[in-house]
Amino acid sequence: MARGNEKGDVENLAKRSERTYLTPLPEVTSLDELNAHLLACCKKDLDLPGPTPHQDQVRSQLFKEEQRSFLALPPGRSVNTTAVTNCTCNNWPNWKCSNAGPGPSPVGSSRRSSR
Repeated sequence: MARGNEKGDVENLAKRSERTYLTPLPEVTSLDELNAHLLACCKKDLDLPGPTPHQDQVRSQLFKEEQRSFLALPPGRSVNTTAVTNCTCNNWPNWKCSNAGPGPSPVGSSRRSSR
């Protein structure tokens, strides 16, 4: 069961993933190529030591242990993890997306680099 104090751990792992896998930006020509790059990076990470206090085990061992607690999907049910989204961008670094399906439409802006 997730605990409230794990939020910081998850955010730190997301930052680590961005720094490790996406900095510098990988040069790819398609999403399939990016997915292959990210999968290779993740598989390579499985050979690294686990985080404290599990550094005596490699991550692949820890993942196998954690897999035992995964819940199976109910029989005959699938989960759709895709969404169709249309996005537009103006001359400023603002973007607006509208989902083709149910749910909220994300709206946001990217920040310009100060470099």
